[in-house]
Amino acid sequence: MSATPFIRPIQNQGGTFYTFSSAAEDLEFTFNTINKKFYFSKFACLNLPDIKRPESDHALLKENYIQLDVIPGAFGEVSSSKTYNNMLAESLQNYVFNLETMITSRPEYQSDKLLTVSERIFFKWLKEIGAIRFREATSQEKNSGSYPIFVEEDESSLYSRVVKYIGDIDMVNSVKLTNDSFTEIYINIPNEHGNTPLICFRSISDENYFPGLSITNHQSNPNNDEIIYNRSHNDTHPYSLSLQAFFDSDLNSYGDGIPNANISIDDINPPSEGYQLFKYNKLLSNYYTGWWFS
Repeated sequence: MSATPFIRPIQNQGGTFYTFSSAAEDLEFTFNTINKKFYFSKFACLNLPDIKRPESDHALLKENYIQLDVIPGAFGEVSSSKTYNNMLAESLQNYVFNLETMITSRPEYQSDKLLTVSERIFFKWLKEIGAIRFREATSQEKNSGSYPIFVEEDESSLYSRVVKYIGDIDMVNSVKLTNDSFTEIYINIPNEHGNTPLICFRSISDENYFPGLSITNHQSNPNNDEIIYNRSHNDTHPYSLSLQAFFDSDLNSYGDGIPNANISIDDINPPSEGYQLFKYNKLLSNYYTGWWFS
């Protein structure tokens, strides 16, 4: 039975490589089927924002910084005593890889589909932590078609685009040794290239990943319900990362609340209603729903 993988913290030197377990489905096409083949074709360069709070309390000033504790399941679970490298790795493990494992472990999951869920989960994570935002593409930015196309928000003092460059993987080399074999992938970014000026996105639904999909973690031991999938609260992470799952909701529901100038802090997250996602206005000393709900 699958379990959410333990990952290493991000290294300061030498680089860190993470791969999604569902990527193995693509390799299966190469080995086990005749009519479907896999090959390396494209790469993308991302510039992730800094981990920090937006610097203005004004509702319309919304810099896209990474805020790891804004996922409801991460409320109170992100420890500021850890390094940013460890905090980011924990979020990647406890949200991205945990969600991927829960989806691919569903009895209904179809591993023979051409699309894996990995890329969609990764960009969902970037959205949830405030790193990336989208708008619908204009008619000048897309070809006519039946499905909507999106682009990142425009560059401004409040938004820095995350996906900077898309290129072709132009060289792949297979190496076979006496006791080992592996594939080398060469990625080339010419000095004269800048960023890719227009990068379009689609919201893709299929049998494995679709709007309204709801997954609940119920383990045989209830003490493990809040732990990443098929791990135990008694487990020890080899690199001391947290095993606390970062779910979209810990209480089966959450909403945008009801704006109320007289709302008190005791009314923010009543257990009977789930998490209500308010923003606090320091000047007026009250809570209100934020721009993010539109």
